[in-house]
Formats: sequence, structure tokens, C-alpha cells
Amino acid sequence: MIFRTRQRTKLYQVTLAWGSLLWSFQCLGYEASLAERKTLATDGNRKSLFQVSPATSSKISQPSAAEVFFSRLSRSSSLEITKNDEKTILSTTSMVESYGIGYGKDLGAGLYGGVTHQRHFISNVNKSSNARQSKLESFSDQLSEARASVELADNLDFGVMLRWLSHKSHVFGDYNIALQTDFTGSLFGSGAGLLYRLHSPSDILLSAAIINPMRGKATIYKEEVVMVEPGRTEFSVSAKIPSGRLGVSLAKILYKRDERYLTSQPPDGGGTSIEAIGLDLDQNNIFLLSSLSLSYDHNWNSITKLLLGFSRDEIEFNLSPLTNPPGKDVNSPRQSPYRLHAGVESVWLGMLVGGRVVRHSVDEVFSSNSAKNVYSKAGTDLQLTLSKPM
Repeated sequence: MIFRTRQRTKLYQVTLAWGSLLWSFQCLGYEASLAERKTLATDGNRKSLFQVSPATSSKISQPSAAEVFFSRLSRSSSLEITKNDEKTILSTTSMVESYGIGYGKDLGAGLYGGVTHQRHFISNVNKSSNARQSKLESFSDQLSEARASVELADNLDFGVMLRWLSHKSHVFGDYNIALQTDFTGSLFGSGAGLLYRLHSPSDILLSAAIINPMRGKATIYKEEVVMVEPGRTEFSVSAKIPSGRLGVSLAKILYKRDERYLTSQPPDGGGTSIEAIGLDLDQNNIFLLSSLSLSYDHNWNSITKLLLGFSRDEIEFNLSPLTNPPGKDVNSPRQSPYRLHAGVESVWLGMLVGGRVVRHSVDEVFSSNSAKNVYSKAGTDLQLTLSKPM
């Protein structure tokens, strides 16, 4: 996701989590209280068992467990372009539904493994003030991940991750023409991470991870193009304090050349062309570059935690991501909106039931190519999680 310069920018992502309700039955293996669980800093967007770094796929954050989760994101974005006294308004209304299952297990001898499988269904309605009809685009993804971590020493873990993505798209070439196409692609990526535990009264956890961009190929009008999904690097530290746990993390998004931004022309297209990335504003022009997050887990009592967080993002507005990759040009318009999130975890009956509502909004003005542009975005993300210790 991508963002650009702003004279006025506010990005509030308020996460109301009612929970991760972690009910405790000794017969189910939950002998430790929730207050003893250790976590790293998070930006409020983690939906599954595992944190970003594969080295943290271990019992520091969750014992062996199976999980199912669901997420539904509704979003509306608009871009108002004023140039030479002419105004054009582009808009996208998006609905994303995600379903997933996951399983993690302590294999003994310092080894931990985990797998997740997710399905994402995306429906976008794109409109232009200069076109009579809206354009409905659809996408679907299947994402599978396998992780393993091993204790290299008493206080050091190393983890690796393999990722595979199967993608389907139905996209249009323009707001004013009927040209459309369907294509599929397969992408593959990997990642690695380290976790260092400093045994002290503060019980400090230090984590570093690199998740490489996923790369693959698709065939569009008999033309083979390279597809890329962004990766990230992340550094995180958390420490125990008298009332709970405090954490800080810094993430940088990694982009590579994605040829879906190229124009492809069908044999019978009559001179018209299509960009396989689609018409969605947030895919075309708004890019997240980095995020700095501060998290605080407050021990309300031995079985309940309150989770609070603050994230400051750096976003870039980029009209030419193919020739000018996001993050490469320091002169590109950028801004630093922020997000807030809050949540609750509680132990009860040997299962973890969680829910979270994320609300975010953006309002930004920027200028480029002698045009005045006003970008706005608002959305709500509902997340539900159910997991059971094994």
C-alpha cells in the first residue's frame, strides 16, 4: 500500500480488540498465566498466530496451537485532480475478505515449526467523474507459509520462512473503454530472522527479520510479465516493566520492479492497452515505505492484558512506480500519518478467541506535474480469531 506527499495528513487506525480470550485448562496445556507470555512490538495488524519474524514462531508468544481466523476490510478511496481549471475525481470502493488456518508446534530439542494458509477475495468498484459507468474488478489470492525456528544457543533463536502465493485477477484497461482481461500468476518468496533473549530483570527480547519480496510470472495477452509482492525488514525490541511489557519496532517495506504496471496490448485491442495492476487508486499511487511502532501490553491481572499501540508511517505518492520505484527518489512527495490501536487479551476455558476492529482515515493535499491533488481514504477492518492450545 502506498502513500504520497501531504500538507494535511491524518491516518488513524484505531484497533479495538475485544480480545484474545485465552481460557486456561491445565489439561489443555495452559498452565502459565497470560501475564507470563512474551510479545514483541506490533503495529496492530497481525491477524494470525505468528509475528513477522520466523524466529519468533516459538513458545515466547504462543504454545503449540491450531487456529482459524477471518478478516473483512471495507475501504473507500478518492483522488481529486485539478489541472488547468479542470477537475477529475477518481474513486475506488474496496471489499476484502480473508480466511485462514494455522498450526504451530513445539517439536522439542529447541525446534519449533508452523504453517498457515490464507485465502483473500477482493472486489473493487472503480469510478471516474469523466466516465458514465463504474468498473468492477476482482482479485483472489491463496497464500501459504511454512516456518521453522531453532535454538542456536540458550538465548538465541534462528528462523526461516518459505512463502507461496497463487493469484487471479480480472482487470480493466481504462475507465472509458470496455477492454478487460483475466490472468493468473504464481509467486514465491522466503525470509529469515533472529531472536535474542537477554535474561535480566527486564527480560529483553531483540528481533531482526528480512522477508524478501515474492516474485513470480503471469501471462497477459501471450506476453510474460514479472509479478512482485512487497517484502519488509523489521527490527524490534521489547522489555518487561513492572506493569507489563513495552516494545518498539521499525519496519521498512521492500519493493522490486513489478511489470504489471507495464501496458499490454491485445492483438485485437484496436490500439488500446491495459495495465494489469488494475484501476485501484491504492495500488497505483499510494505506497507505504516504513513504519515506526510503539506497543504497551498492560497486565490488568494474571489472566487479562490491555494492549495499546501507536504507529507512525511514512508514505509516498508515486505516479510512475515502474520507472521510479517507491522509496528510491528522495524528492518524491511523502508524509507521515499515524495509527492508534487498542485491544484486550484474557484467559478462559483453554481457547483463544479474539476480535479486532480497525478504523483508518486519510485526508491529504499534494501537488505534482502542475496539478493540485486531494487524496482521501477511510475504511474499517474487522478481524476475528479462534485458536486452541494443543
